[in-house]
Amino acid sequence: ITKGFGIHFGYSVWDPNTDQDNDTTTKTTPGIVYYWSKKTRTQVEVQMFSYEKGPDEDKDDRTHFVLQQVFSWP
Repeated sequence: ITKGFGIHFGYSVWDPNTDQDNDTTTKTTPGIVYYWSKKTRTQVEVQMFSYEKGPDEDKDDRTHFVLQQVFSWP
């Protein structure tokens, strides 16, 4: 829409014991960002976590909503 507006997407999987089944943590993070200037931006994102601890246990899903104001300086 404008030069300062953007989107981002992140996806990560962590498996501490690769030789065992269903003990993974997955994180999916879609979001938007608006650059007010080169050194100031506002980010809004949704962090969706999924935890699996074993084949007989239920999945634990959590969602975090994040609003960040970022200032950078040299």
